[in-house]
Amino acid sequence: MAPHSFINEQNDNVRYGLQDIQKAAHVLEKTRQQYDTQQTISRDLQREVNILWTELQELKALIAREGLQNLEKRINRIKNDLEKTKGLKDSLMRQEGKYQLEVEQFEQTIADIDRDSLTLNEQKQTVEEHLIAQLEPGIDPAHYILKTRKGQQFKSVDAIAKERENCRVAKATAIIELKIKINDPEFGGVFRFNYEEKPNQLYDYRQQALPAILDQQTAALAEQQEVINDRTRELFKKIIMTDLMNYLRGHVGEMEHMVRRINTMLKTRSFGGQRYSFTIRPLDEYKRLINIIKKINPFDPKDETELESFFADNRDAILATEAWAIPDELDYRNWYRYEMRVATLDEEGKVIDRKNKSLGSGGEQAVPNYLLILTIAHFMYRGKKMRLHALLFDEAFYGIDAGRRDQILGFATDLRLQLFIASPDQDGVRQEVRNSTTLLVKKDEHYDVHLFSFHWKNPEGRQIDLFEPVPEEPDISFGDEL
Repeated sequence: MAPHSFINEQNDNVRYGLQDIQKAAHVLEKTRQQYDTQQTISRDLQREVNILWTELQELKALIAREGLQNLEKRINRIKNDLEKTKGLKDSLMRQEGKYQLEVEQFEQTIADIDRDSLTLNEQKQTVEEHLIAQLEPGIDPAHYILKTRKGQQFKSVDAIAKERENCRVAKATAIIELKIKINDPEFGGVFRFNYEEKPNQLYDYRQQALPAILDQQTAALAEQQEVINDRTRELFKKIIMTDLMNYLRGHVGEMEHMVRRINTMLKTRSFGGQRYSFTIRPLDEYKRLINIIKKINPFDPKDETELESFFADNRDAILATEAWAIPDELDYRNWYRYEMRVATLDEEGKVIDRKNKSLGSGGEQAVPNYLLILTIAHFMYRGKKMRLHALLFDEAFYGIDAGRRDQILGFATDLRLQLFIASPDQDGVRQEVRNSTTLLVKKDEHYDVHLFSFHWKNPEGRQIDLFEPVPEEPDISFGDEL
């Protein structure tokens, strides 16, 4: 390396070193200035710290004098209470919002109820006016609904709705029945009624309402009643005093005679050592009428007066009876109390009632029932233009011993009743039966059913067996297969 180059290089290094030293000196000077500045700031801060310390001590002394040593704790406690209060406030505000919503809902419900109440009141007024128009004058609608029609028994809306539906169905049914009845052949052709549902009124072919028609008919009836003269009244008396009284006298006498005749028949028959009889006693309310009927004299004014008094006392009941029916007051069968008595052969007897009827064996209890059936059948057939007085029995005389059964059959024969009896173990061969036909049913091995008739005649009242050898002049005979 040449000396000149080395020197130049060293000069450059020196120059660069001087530049670095100058920079370092400059930085050092700047740092010294910053240090001085910081020292000044530090001294100022120290003075402020001293001042603040003095103030702090004075403040502590003031706090001590004022009794505020635990102020921080109190402030923290107040902060906590404040946070709790804010939480409670938020909760109350949420509840307030909820309650406000419920209040609005309640207000809407109240508005709906008020609107429905107004509508229902209007409907109530309309229905009440319609009901008043249909009720008799002077009837209180509230009393009619709650008491007469028992409206107070409905405790819920559902019950009322159900009853309304029942009423709707009943109304529809009543309208159908009404339309059928107004077409009745007896009155439909005369008035030709037409029913209009809205006014709930009947109108005839002249468009006259039913009340007007009733007024006209009532006036016409009153005029006709005034037209009745003495001759018509006398004719009516003749019908009552002669025809009706003769009819009732004949039937009352015949019924009393029939009871005596039946008792005479029953005296000859013993049902297991017991005898039966019937008694009839006039009821207290009909004793006077029965006595009048038995002794009435068309020419005796006293009897006529008593008869008129009877009809006057029972006028309403007689007039209320349907045209096709017999008034109970004029049905002689209702004038008596009917009793059956039972007695052993050596005692007077007692009336059969519910208590003593249940005493004894099953067959003994059943005998009075059959005697009643046969007696009632004889009473019904009596005087009728029927040649065959028939009764049909299925499994008759169940539980009744043979002796009592034969006596019942004999009593039926005395009453001239024709019995048809279906039974697997009975036949008509009985000493008490004068004539009978037993229909024998036989099923063969091919399951074919064959019917044979067996005829029995016993005019002398003797008892034989079904399979007894046939005499030379047979009283019994088999018929051909039916």
